[in-house]
Amino acid sequence: MSTRTVEISSPARLSLRHRQLVVAREDGAEPTVPIEDLALLVVDNPQVVYTHTLLAALAEAKVAVVMCGADHLPAGVLLPYAAHALAGERLRQQLACPRPLAKRLWQAICGVQIAAAGGSFGADRRTPWRASADGESGSLRRSGKFGGTGGAALLAASVRPGFSA
Repeated sequence: MSTRTVEISSPARLSLRHRQLVVAREDGAEPTVPIEDLALLVVDNPQVVYTHTLLAALAEAKVAVVMCGADHLPAGVLLPYAAHALAGERLRQQLACPRPLAKRLWQAICGVQIAAAGGSFGADRRTPWRASADGESGSLRRSGKFGGTGGAALLAASVRPGFSA
């Protein structure tokens, strides 16, 4: 089980050799750490250089990488995509989505984004698209009613026939 956290706080070149993280420091030392032992790599120096091979190997080994900014606070995180069990399943479902459903979902997303943008500029806060169940299709219809369907309800109605927001 990977439980080790490594922090790089001085200038170095990070690379991969024999499935180990190699930290080539300015003083010539090159300590190594097995990637399988890592859970988190924190890089807190702007003079650190990475190789793509290392970053790909860290992602494959499900190691998170945190990059800090000049203020020594986290500025970005590199998270392994394959490590999240739901991410792969969601991607497979999206790829298998029928074309008409994908078009309705896209229409709903765009409608909600336009309504949200309009609300931030002082326009009325009307939701332009409202989900309704019409048999098996769960299509969207134009609604002039005020209030309440958020994007989650629209998506749920489009995916689950019979659901009414």
